[in-house]
Amino acid sequence: MTRPRNRRNRRTRRPAPRRQLPVWTKAVFGLVVTVLFCLFVESGLRFNWIQAAYQPDRIGGWRMMSQMTNQRMYGVKERHSFLVTTNQDGMRTALQKEKTAGHKRVALMGDSIIFGWGADDGYTIADGLQAALDEHTDIGPIEILNAAQPGYSTTQVHRFFETVVRDYQPDLVVMFLPMHDHNLTLISDREHLDGADGITSGIRVLLANHSRSYQLLRQWFSPFSREAFLMPQDAEKGMGAPRVPRVSDDERLYNVRSIRDQLKETGGIMAVGHVPFMDDLTSTEERDRDGAPWAKAMVESEDVGMVDLRTCCGPDGADLLLSFDPGHFAPEGNVTIGRAAAEPILTLLQGSSR
Repeated sequence: MTRPRNRRNRRTRRPAPRRQLPVWTKAVFGLVVTVLFCLFVESGLRFNWIQAAYQPDRIGGWRMMSQMTNQRMYGVKERHSFLVTTNQDGMRTALQKEKTAGHKRVALMGDSIIFGWGADDGYTIADGLQAALDEHTDIGPIEILNAAQPGYSTTQVHRFFETVVRDYQPDLVVMFLPMHDHNLTLISDREHLDGADGITSGIRVLLANHSRSYQLLRQWFSPFSREAFLMPQDAEKGMGAPRVPRVSDDERLYNVRSIRDQLKETGGIMAVGHVPFMDDLTSTEERDRDGAPWAKAMVESEDVGMVDLRTCCGPDGADLLLSFDPGHFAPEGNVTIGRAAAEPILTLLQGSSR
């Protein structure tokens, strides 16, 4: 007869306790896996030709080609063309760096409107201003330098002044404020040219420049993801991704102060300006404009002049614009606007001569 086993004498084996990994080891392991997964996704998106969110060739330190002679350019309409001549620095002028003895020199800076996009040589705002000033000999001969470049913001104007225009020894620089400043984009002009200036902007710039995953997420969630630029009013529609102005108010103030201070070193002066737009040319009512309140307050607080041409040529001035491109002036419009600029510019020069 078999005796029952004594359960007390039975030896039981307990499972050995599992070795627990330190928390920091788990965290590092998880981070490594996450990074490897992200790199795998990024590689896959690159092989599928997904582009980064920010395309650097869309906004850089460009300028017009140098030493063009009667180069035929094409505007908004394929059939519309105009002739452009540039000097050795890509400016639409025949002036050399050395200023003519006894002459004063005024540099007009801004974007394609001041450049004279759509109009042949001889029919820019600078040409109209030169013709009007040639009729005034009160303070001696004055040379007008067309230093505008298509598509420029005030940050690019500032960079162009430092690297090129300053060597032309202007007595007065009038920077007509471009609306390009207010376009909303992923990376501001200064971040593009000089790099990010903080942790938040640094992360945004890094993602926009290099992350395909970031771009894919933007395309899924943002109705404006494929737009390089947006106007401020579009922000109200919900963009789904961080956007900043091409030039903030603080950056614009820095640009103006920097040009002003550099001019003071050689006895020159600085002014900002507004050209009329379609609403200004077709109505007697004052219209809102991005940057105008800022400019008014800045002029009142800084040692900077103003050349405001918004009310110069309305309310029946629609024919001063290109019919197929109302964002730019027709040749006769450029000349008319330029002649209107003569009086405020003469006032500024006479004030600086006292």
